[in-house]
Order: sequence, then C-alpha cells, then structure tokens
Amino acid sequence: MVSKIKAVLCLDIDGTLTDHDMKIHPNDIGIIQNFPESVLPILATGRDLVSAKKILVENQVFENTSLPLPGIFMNGGASYLPGEKLLLSHNFSPETLKTLINLVKAYPDSIFGFFGTSSVYFLNRLPEIHRNPRIQILSPQELDDKALPETIVKMIVVEKDKSKIKAIEKSAVELKAEIVYSLPYILEFTPPGINKAVGLPPILQALHLEHVPVYTAGDGQNDLGLFNYAVKSFAPSYAHPTILEKADHIIDREKEGMLTPILNIIAQQTS
Repeated sequence: MVSKIKAVLCLDIDGTLTDHDMKIHPNDIGIIQNFPESVLPILATGRDLVSAKKILVENQVFENTSLPLPGIFMNGGASYLPGEKLLLSHNFSPETLKTLINLVKAYPDSIFGFFGTSSVYFLNRLPEIHRNPRIQILSPQELDDKALPETIVKMIVVEKDKSKIKAIEKSAVELKAEIVYSLPYILEFTPPGINKAVGLPPILQALHLEHVPVYTAGDGQNDLGLFNYAVKSFAPSYAHPTILEKADHIIDREKEGMLTPILNIIAQQTS
C-alpha cells in the first residue's frame, strides 16, 4: 500500500474534522474510513489517543477496532503508527513539571489538565470539566503534586475568563515550554520545541514516506507548525485569524465537509 501513496494529509480533529458541536460532516464520515489509496491521512491533534478515539466513535467512525491510522497526538507529544502502536513520546523535564505545578497552585480557580500517554489528570474545579463538551477525559481525578506521574507529555489550562488566561500565559513566559491556544479558553503547554510538526517526521520515516508531499488541515494556533511544514494548507472558514492568514485554501466546511475539496486539490496536484 505504501508504494501507492502519493500524498500525506495531516488532519486536525477539533474544529476541522469536527464542528464546534463535535460532529463530523456526513460526507467526511464516509471518506475518513475509505480514503483514496493514493492519500494517507494522519490525525494531528492536541488530544490524547483515547479522547480522540472517543470523538471518532461517537461519530460512528472506526468503531470496535483499534485506530487504523497513524497519529500525532498531544500537539506532537506522542506519535503513533497504525494500530495504536506508540512510536515515541516527549515528556516534560522534572524541573519544568515542578514549575507547572507551582503555576497550578498560583491559580487555584483555573482548571489544569496533565496528559500522560495513557491517562489524563485534572487539578482544580474538577466538577466543571463534566459540563464542557469540548473536553473529553480518560481519568477524571483530582491529584496533588505528590501523586502526579513524572511522565507528563502535555498540560492544558481551561479558563474562560480572558483576563485570567492571559495572566496565566504571561506568568509562563519564562517557562521552558511551547505555549499555544487551541481555543480562546484553552492554553496548551508541551516540552520545548515540541509541536505537531515535530511529531510527523518519525512517522514518515517509519512508514518510508519521507519524500511524499505533505498537506495539512487545521483551525488553531497549534496547527501552525504543520502549516509551515506542508506544501499546501487548508482551514475551515471559521478558523483562528492567524490560521486564515496562513492557509493556502479556506473551505466552507458546512457545504460538503472538509475532505472532498481537499482531496480534489490533492488529486489535481499529484496526478
């Protein structure tokens, strides 16, 4: 199958493959499960593997099976091969993790989530997590810094008070971490230099696709790394202004979904 692949499409989930209600367009549901043999889709998301699968299954995609696609999860914090085989992960250093814990203590009224490769741990205001449909969690439990595992790949801050989340961002400026917004009220942290684009080359190398052109589709600031990496980029019309400015093609997702127009352009360029 690899020899038939002429292009790779890195595909964000939240706000790109799904709408703001976490629904996949009916046209895209069929396509994502039966992609043209010439294009390999790679999921590229800020989510962990488990919550990404949950979103897909809720849309009747890849039910009762392990994920058959490669994926870049937690903004490049972990890369997986088809069949949910962990290829590599990038963890915060113990020193940075301690600093992140201190940030949690400094803002006790904001929600902080710590992501490992198999579990998610939330600190502060835990009950509010259950009322937010955009946050899918695996292990909803409050922890203190002594119980938190040392192997943490990503941290998020969930705070709808704009002034407060900006204050948290400002407080973290000197922190050794990559900091981006995936939504206006979700601030995401990964280890230094780690983003979605960093998670891609190991997958391409493992699948012997290093010389295949890469396309990408996304809607948030955490997609910018892949936008700079790809030969062509796509964004839904409601994407973050920074993404709309960078995108080569802007798509009205409501008309026919994201994938049909993207695949048409890829076919034109790779035929």
